[in-house]
Amino acid sequence: MRVSNRLIYSLITAAVIQNVPAQNKFENGVFVLNEDWFGKNNSSVNFLNTETGEFDYMLVQNNSDNGNLSLGCTAQYGVVYGDNIYVISKQDQDKGEGKLTGGRVVIADASTMKIKKSIPVIYELNGRSAADGRSFVGVNEDKGYIGTSNGIFILDLNSYEIKGRIEGSENPLVTGAEDNADGLGPLYKNQIGIMIRTHDYVFAIQQDKGVLVINPETDEIESVTEGCFSTMTQSADGNIWVGKNSNMSYQNYPYGVFGSTGEMWDGNQLLKINPGTLETEIIEMPEEYGLNQTWYAWTAGSLCASANQNRLYFTYNSNKWSWFTTSAMFMYDIDTQTFSKIYDSSKEMRYFYGCAIRVNPLDDKIYASLYLDNVSQSYFFYQLDNEGNKISQYEPIKRYWFPTLFIFPDIYAPEVAEFNPVTITPNEETIIDLSEMATDRDNNDASITKRIIHISDPGLEAVIKNNELKLYTSKSVSGKASVKVRFNSNGKTVDRILNINTETGIGNASVSDLSITALNHKILIKGINKRTSISIYNLTGQLVESVITENDYEFRTLTLNKIYVLKIENRIYKITL
Repeated sequence: MRVSNRLIYSLITAAVIQNVPAQNKFENGVFVLNEDWFGKNNSSVNFLNTETGEFDYMLVQNNSDNGNLSLGCTAQYGVVYGDNIYVISKQDQDKGEGKLTGGRVVIADASTMKIKKSIPVIYELNGRSAADGRSFVGVNEDKGYIGTSNGIFILDLNSYEIKGRIEGSENPLVTGAEDNADGLGPLYKNQIGIMIRTHDYVFAIQQDKGVLVINPETDEIESVTEGCFSTMTQSADGNIWVGKNSNMSYQNYPYGVFGSTGEMWDGNQLLKINPGTLETEIIEMPEEYGLNQTWYAWTAGSLCASANQNRLYFTYNSNKWSWFTTSAMFMYDIDTQTFSKIYDSSKEMRYFYGCAIRVNPLDDKIYASLYLDNVSQSYFFYQLDNEGNKISQYEPIKRYWFPTLFIFPDIYAPEVAEFNPVTITPNEETIIDLSEMATDRDNNDASITKRIIHISDPGLEAVIKNNELKLYTSKSVSGKASVKVRFNSNGKTVDRILNINTETGIGNASVSDLSITALNHKILIKGINKRTSISIYNLTGQLVESVITENDYEFRTLTLNKIYVLKIENRIYKITL
């Protein structure tokens, strides 16, 4: 929950909420998740139609199909995944809410806001709730992870039942008998923060450990990048970026014990993680730049990324005690490695609130939430271009909304190319690049996952790692052998089938009257003394060159490290440049 004096402020005045019927489909705009009127009612979600400038208010509460169900108390995270919206709240019920029943995890249809499942207690210990809600990430179409103050829990996305906790992610300080009302108890240490799904792993920040690297197939922590970190995002090139504390006197385990309220946080570093190799690099920020820590009264943080350009965006206030009066928005251009301030709201006497900013993956526009102060019921939503120039301004009706996060609808399914048939060689590994096969108009292409659903021939081995499909067999497989690959973009899936054949004549040896050499950019075939047919295929089986010649032949390519299959008359050769 937030600062304790909000309850006093929230009782000063009230606003009447018009019962606006929710539309059947939310597309032309953005969802706004609100902490809402703490001490009076549970959290809420509105929808801003950016074409008309109109709001639909309290979508969950105003849906008659939901009966007496609502969101929980102090919702701080939500995301659309597949057909649903997943909203995670810190507690299940605001003490001032007298009419509606909330949940720490609420799953609703993203088109209608009809609740499908409400989970009030994520984990129970000694008869009491022992895990407050924090975050959510979709792992695949069947499974998601719930981040909490006491570990990461596995959610079945078909039954909406919790299926256990990831071992090693739990909070060892929690006994089930804590009173955490002061924000300094065990539930405010060892928390799980933001989680991100990449093609091979799930990355999750744990407050007192570092960045957890989780195997999404086994639900096991494979490694930990130790350190004191805060929020996290994924850039368009696929890399992971984490806000890092540069105060080295604070870099001792257990992190957070002496700095829960932020007095020992100096967040002027970024940690870059390669999601394939797990290699890391520290990026130093200039003195006037930084990231505020988000653990005390946890929020998702302002750090976010464009899905279309290699840019990061964030808000920052160098006065760590005045996070609620932040007025500066910054950009980091990854390609040029430059930081810049792109917006300053101080002249307007307005300040960024909550997670403050997010970038729409569909059109690259930035959305920002601003307010005047804790005693004002006036809020302002800005739409800016990707350079920080304000395009539009929207104002909801007056109320203590305390907006925490923008959630973008997922309108489009991924577009996936078809596989070309491929011929493989027994006892040799064949690799097919999957990185350029799929795209999604309103999601980050780098986050599209691929997994094998079915292998038709038991003699065929297939595995996907780091966006590469690797095939191997020790024997011939029939021309009907196939591998079904599922492409998942934010919960929406498309399946593609790769048909596979083997030819035992494939090899690297040359026939007696031919000499084949491969070096750098070219393949040179010598010894041709009669009319000869030459066909050259790439690794996916696509024909890239076809000639008939009576002389030596040279094939040139500008791409290095590529494998080609040559068919010369009735002989097959596998060539690696």
